[in-house]
Amino acid sequence: MQSKNSILLLGPSHPYRGGIAETQNEFAMTLKKLNYQVYVWTFKFQYPNIIFPGKTQLSEDLKPNGLNIERKIHSMNPINWIKLSNEINRIKPKYLFIRYWTPFLAPCWFSIGKRISSQTKIIGLVDNWIPHERRFSDNFLNNLFQKTCNCFITLSSYVSNQIKQCSSKEILPLFHPINNFLPDTIDEKKAQEKLCLNHDKKYILFAGLIREYKGLDMLIDAFKKISDENQELVLLIAGEFYKNKSAYIKQIKNYEIQNKVKIFDHFQTKDKLRDLFCASKVVVQPYKTASQSGITPLAYKYLKPVVTTNIPGLSNQILEDKTGVICEINPSSIADGIKKAIVTKNYQEMKNQILLRRKYYTWEKFCIDTMNFIESINLKP
Repeated sequence: MQSKNSILLLGPSHPYRGGIAETQNEFAMTLKKLNYQVYVWTFKFQYPNIIFPGKTQLSEDLKPNGLNIERKIHSMNPINWIKLSNEINRIKPKYLFIRYWTPFLAPCWFSIGKRISSQTKIIGLVDNWIPHERRFSDNFLNNLFQKTCNCFITLSSYVSNQIKQCSSKEILPLFHPINNFLPDTIDEKKAQEKLCLNHDKKYILFAGLIREYKGLDMLIDAFKKISDENQELVLLIAGEFYKNKSAYIKQIKNYEIQNKVKIFDHFQTKDKLRDLFCASKVVVQPYKTASQSGITPLAYKYLKPVVTTNIPGLSNQILEDKTGVICEINPSSIADGIKKAIVTKNYQEMKNQILLRRKYYTWEKFCIDTMNFIESINLKP
């Protein structure tokens, strides 16, 4: 018998690492607090190593308390897909949320979804629609996935607008919430001590997995321009390089700024990220393309103004909240944006705005808005 409050989440969760898995955990825990019966199924096999550029897909974090997470999904095994759809039909959840961020998973989700009873409504929870590294098959696979879903929830209006180009189904654009289970803020000097940093310097932070589309090369160009003028500034680069690390190192050496750049070359734990954010003055997102970013809510959590390029998925929130500086997608503009952000008057005004605005980006609000939306519309196959 189907429960009125039963929800099944499919997608990455513990023990998988990364922002999507962590937000899946937070989504599930908040739904439970709102008295929904929540099942969480994650992967037993997600990516083949040949297409995964990182060192490991798994997290060292402890399993979240109170969540029953089962490793059931094999992303490349059609027999597994049939088995899972049969199992879903046996437990009869009222709502099935499928996490979508890469067309690679479309065949898996489509094969499962097409076998699900019409009594269960399928909601696509979409992080990215058009991939950062595009392939000729993307449109076909995205279309396959949209056929699977009754409606969509997105983490930005930018992604919603992309989906509207190929689907007439209902879409609710929301936001990337600030995670609840993050380490508490610590004093700037204490964070610098933990990282063995000099208190006399001002730190500019680039954080996250390092991929070509994130524009680290432009940031290094920009930093060269402003570091000549301001000897106090140091650039912190924190994240696992997915490729081309040698190119960035060569760029830094050619500019002779090795003593002004500090690299933390590995996937960062929550505690280490906290230290890096707390030690820094501003966070820079020099992206060339983006749908949304988990770095922005981290900056809000730790009260750090954001310098970001003028890409709707990133800049709309910052413009609306007045919590950072928007620049164009080139080194000169990024350099000007950083200089503007560290001016004391601007810096304090932006921090005050973060204090005012961050209360609107909670997981509770995200979940309430989501459930009100899907319970209020007529979900059609």
